[in-house]
Amino acid sequence: MKQSELIKKLALGTVQLGLPYGVNNFSGKPDQHESFGILSTAWSKGIDLLDSAEAYGDSQQVIGSFIESHPEANFSIVSKFSSAGPSISDGCARSLHQLRQSSIYAYLYHRFADYQGGEVHAELCKLKRDGYVKKIGISLYGEEELLAVLDDDDIELIQIPFNIFDASPTKQKLLLMAKQRGKEIHVRSVFLQGLFFKQPESLPGPLKGVAPALRQLQNCLERHSIDVMTACLNHALHAPFIDRVVIGVERTEQLLINLSSIREELSESLTVDLARIEVADRTLLNPANWNTPRTR
Repeated sequence: MKQSELIKKLALGTVQLGLPYGVNNFSGKPDQHESFGILSTAWSKGIDLLDSAEAYGDSQQVIGSFIESHPEANFSIVSKFSSAGPSISDGCARSLHQLRQSSIYAYLYHRFADYQGGEVHAELCKLKRDGYVKKIGISLYGEEELLAVLDDDDIELIQIPFNIFDASPTKQKLLLMAKQRGKEIHVRSVFLQGLFFKQPESLPGPLKGVAPALRQLQNCLERHSIDVMTACLNHALHAPFIDRVVIGVERTEQLLINLSSIREELSESLTVDLARIEVADRTLLNPANWNTPRTR
């Protein structure tokens, strides 16, 4: 696949624009000048979709301010909601106001529990009928959640973690099934919130359980003469069942480095070797279990 086509598979995650985020974030939340630089660079390089949420601090306000001053940047926007608080309709109206949009590409359940409850389903479908939302979707974590939404025709977009440590054959099979049923597949956490860039001996507390797999990964990448960013990003971009790969950055330079890491081909031998790496305690693949407060 051509590099330009792979860039089109990228979506810019914007939690970093609204909150300090990630285990490898030492610079904190970027100021408006830096945030606008990130968004401007993304648009100019061919990234046309932004991923945000009501829970991402002032991320949506930052996006809206940028779009107001750069109307040529016609991003499609995905947002996520929680059923706690005001009605879904009120929450959507507030998000649209913050984003300076009359409609958004997709509106996602941010929590699987809200989907299970079913209380907001009718209201959400009405938002779609009324043209405020093009697609209804859901943000998931695990394979059981993915299996639970597979046959729901109202769920048109699925967002889920996918990375070198979290790409089991079962997950890939379920994602392929979802894709075949017409669902759009977005993946996040390709760098596992920056964990892949840490040194195994530096991992704190419960994360020490990931150290053996991280050492395996480092040895594998050394054998194949490839850096961790290139491996992680292309591992997801080249998966045929994935429509969008959501990445987030705190600085424009990081985004440019990400883009320069895209490869038109990924060797089959590397893919096979990466698939052999296993994390013994798979609960550590969920940042919610890292004993530090996180927002997806």
